[in-house]
Amino acid sequence: MVRTLTIDIWGYEWDISSGLHGKQSEIELFGTIEVKDNKIAYMTNYDIFNREIKAAKEYDIFKEHCIFKHVDTVFEGTFIDAFNYIQEKLTEHAKKQGDMRRAV
Repeated sequence: MVRTLTIDIWGYEWDISSGLHGKQSEIELFGTIEVKDNKIAYMTNYDIFNREIKAAKEYDIFKEHCIFKHVDTVFEGTFIDAFNYIQEKLTEHAKKQGDMRRAV
């Protein structure tokens, strides 16, 4: 069964949540990753960069296929797809704010 998770983005901060919490993961790519039943229950970070997305591809836990919801957008994909979506939204935010360091 495909899980549904929610993406929240505010400023440059973001999280992905299943609505549950779990134990702190030993994966240190992002600020906080909580795992329940060997699946990501919750994760949060400040910003996201290509190097983190590339490194995440090495972990099977990020390859899980889910449905992700953010505001009026719903899509199916892996956590890698969700990270790319978040990165795109953060870049849009940076451009609106005139923050060209992030908007490249």
